[in-house]
Amino acid sequence: MRLSLGQPTIADLEAIRLKHLHLPLSYSDVGATLRGERPRGYFHDNRTVELRRGVTTFAAAKQALRSWAAHRGANILVVPVDALIEVGTVVTMTLPVLGIHIHADCRIVAVIDEPDAFGFAYGTLTSHPETGEESFVIRRAPDSDVSFTVTAFSRPGELVAWCGLPVVRALQHRAARQFGQGMKVATAT
Repeated sequence: MRLSLGQPTIADLEAIRLKHLHLPLSYSDVGATLRGERPRGYFHDNRTVELRRGVTTFAAAKQALRSWAAHRGANILVVPVDALIEVGTVVTMTLPVLGIHIHADCRIVAVIDEPDAFGFAYGTLTSHPETGEESFVIRRAPDSDVSFTVTAFSRPGELVAWCGLPVVRALQHRAARQFGQGMKVATAT
């Protein structure tokens, strides 16, 4: 597990990202979160929040997701800060926990861009402390209600993550709530 004391700089995180850019994914069920599958041997999470209604909200939600607003809402720094939402993009993220920053690398494995749905899924690289996939999808229903759903399957990938499993799961649940809150804030104006 990659940790640092104090806030790493964007340059530090970019150096980590470049070092791990070509690492393989750490799991085999690529795209399962977007297909509604629940691979065995993982913890599964699914959280949906209702945003507002209408075409304007849907457009704002798409832009917010493209600019990583959900992650900012969870206090997660994503590098590159302007990472494109496209298959193959690798990001390094850092999450502060009690003064320690946990770093994790993911690759975008699928993108949805349809008239009434937009989102993406990323999967963990072998350098990530967890193993699994997470998707972030915005949907506009026929009645124009707009929702944001985070779906994930994961399990610890390193011994320290297994040892801290209750804390890891609590952090995952908190992040899912905060992703939703970040999207609500980003689409409220």
